Amino acid sequence: MNSVIKRIVYRVELLFVSPVNVSSGQEGMTDSDVLRDYDGKPFISGSSIAGAFRAYVQSKNNGNDIFGFANDEDGKMSPVFISDLKFNKVENDIRDSVALDDNKITKEGAKFDFEVLQGNSKGYFYIELTIREKDNEELLVGALNEIFNGIHLKEIRLGSNKTRGYGIIDIDQIKMREFSKNNFLDYKDCYKETFWKNVKAYDLDYSTKGHMVSIEVPLRLKGGISIRKYAVRKGAPDFEHMTDHGCPVIPGTSIMGALRHRIKEIIKELDKDSSYGLYPNKMIDEMFGFVSGKDAHISGVIVDEMVIEGAKALEMTRTGISRFENSARNGALI
Repeated sequence: MNSVIKRIVYRVELLFVSPVNVSSGQEGMTDSDVLRDYDGKPFISGSSIAGAFRAYVQSKNNGNDIFGFANDEDGKMSPVFISDLKFNKVENDIRDSVALDDNKITKEGAKFDFEVLQGNSKGYFYIELTIREKDNEELLVGALNEIFNGIHLKEIRLGSNKTRGYGIIDIDQIKMREFSKNNFLDYKDCYKETFWKNVKAYDLDYSTKGHMVSIEVPLRLKGGISIRKYAVRKGAPDFEHMTDHGCPVIPGTSIMGALRHRIKEIIKELDKDSSYGLYPNKMIDEMFGFVSGKDAHISGVIVDEMVIEGAKALEMTRTGISRFENSARNGALI
């Protein structure tokens, strides 16, 4: 017998520092809408959260099997249950994207839009840790604390495009209650929001250092910039600069594309004088990732979205000119 002796339930409240893109696979308003429940409210599935946590634990190579395992001869069920994440404050937005080749020409069929949930959103979910007689409680609780520390260090992100500035989260607060044979009747209410009103926040240990090298680059914008978000409001300009919760931003996808192109050009120049081949395409794919059919490699470089502080929006009018007729093209006033 390996009976249950205790259940530890955590209520984890998160702040979304950047937009998050968790696709439902459906095409309604956009080519990729966010996941919604029966009532049309956005949420993030517990399986997505568990997958991000599991990947982080495995990247640490500490041999912890808190999320269970299975092989041909042995296996263990995970002692962790993770609920869906519900939002108590969220706004959505639609972003446009396009894939470019090395010559900065749009790839065929690579223009698309997708829905995101804006940064500054807040949400919560529950983690339930089941402790059995033969379990090492200290090891299991320590593994969860390591995950909480990974969130704080921004090494755990949710959704897609995580290496391009999306899905950055931070812990707002965590509350915890333990349930054993002495108070098991209280367990039935622990997934109700009212249950946690008088519970004190859980003290977190953030002393562990991250395993990623972080570089912060301060930049100053000398001229104007326009990263398009096409108008969806009547009377608005044909397109506006991209924003997140009202602040103008430069998305991580744009920054990553510029870095990838420039670094590739540098490697090509170095390759000319090299006595052995540097293989620029292979180096770039290993650094920034790639997808080619069934082959793929995740980017080793992570770029955050950039918020432009102190910017002032200006409305401009432009006209497309036909070089052959030397006059304005029909319908080209924007």
